[in-house]
Amino acid sequence: MAHVEAAGVRAAGVRTAGAVHSWQTKIAAAACALPPVPGLLMLAHGLPAPAFFAAVLVTAAPLAFRGHRAAFGAACVIAGCLLLPTAFFGFYVGLFIFLFPALVLPLAVFADPTRHRIGAPVATGVACLLITVSALIHGCVVVVLAR
Repeated sequence: MAHVEAAGVRAAGVRTAGAVHSWQTKIAAAACALPPVPGLLMLAHGLPAPAFFAAVLVTAAPLAFRGHRAAFGAACVIAGCLLLPTAFFGFYVGLFIFLFPALVLPLAVFADPTRHRIGAPVATGVACLLITVSALIHGCVVVVLAR
């Protein structure tokens, strides 16, 4: 078991020292799960497919680094910095759906209560609020596009 923990691999639900906290993983997964549904409907209305799929891959990239805290944090910040201009400059094309993931992913870095005792609940609360607002807006987009 010691060699498994030394390699940074999760065994039986035990979090190793370099792994990401579950709050961080859930925030990143929620940021990744919101844009695809309205985006797939918007593809039929003229959303450019390469830009959409590239933005989805950038949004999902931090989840690949869940085993390493520093790499996850860097991936969240880089993904947020890449998605923010994409959402603003691609607003008229339909890439505005990536605005909330661009704001939520950097918050996932500070959502570790073992490292940030006061900042983690605040960052998690703000991320949950942004995810809820995003879900409502994306739900409205789905209702409008489904007509």
